[in-house]
Amino acid sequence: MDKDDDDDVRVADGTTISVDDQGDVRFSIWVSFAEIYNELIYDLLEPCPEGKGKKRPTLKLGDDKHGNPYVKGLREVCVANADEAYKILKVGKKNQTIASTKLNHQSSRSHCIFSIKILRVVNVDNPHVARVSRLSFVDLAGSERYSKTQSTGDRLKEAGNINTSLMTLGKCLDYLRYNQQHHNNPQMIPFRESKLTRLFQGFFCGKGKAAMVVNINQCASTFDETYHALKFSAIAKQVSTY
Repeated sequence: MDKDDDDDVRVADGTTISVDDQGDVRFSIWVSFAEIYNELIYDLLEPCPEGKGKKRPTLKLGDDKHGNPYVKGLREVCVANADEAYKILKVGKKNQTIASTKLNHQSSRSHCIFSIKILRVVNVDNPHVARVSRLSFVDLAGSERYSKTQSTGDRLKEAGNINTSLMTLGKCLDYLRYNQQHHNNPQMIPFRESKLTRLFQGFFCGKGKAAMVVNINQCASTFDETYHALKFSAIAKQVSTY
């Protein structure tokens, strides 16, 4: 694979961790990359089909034997180092749904999810997976107001689905905060109203930890969006993910 221009701006992390003291143990690392576009899930590691009328196959959510949500049929690639994982990330970014709007010439029209799964394999003579750890990076598409974007057609539909999923995420965080403050009168959290919240339900319910990083625009013209993002993050900050 040829060296791309953005390789020059990447700061490689040379940190290493020795696992020799853990005995007869091996680690296997797998990565996957998906996007949620118009409430449909697509595998970003599958090339977009060529030809008129051909559509990308959609993937469905399911539950494993432990009740954890996962994306059925999502491709996972085994990687040996950070460079291989980074190349996979770049391949997926090329397949992500991007379009031009009045606010951004390269606007992300979907929520994309890059996941790293680590398998801890013990007993090399009779190997079996002793533990599975997962780290997911979710790049949320920004909320959009029609008065600012003047979107029509596909752009309007995309904006509606983006706003709805973000609103559902906000509702889930709000209900989580409420339940943590009112243990005797908990409310049903609407995780199933969105593919995004359904997929990461476990991270908010004691099966993992979640953290949110909010990027804001300093332009005065986007004050309303910035204010909304900060209110959103303020609620998230008050939620304990156990």
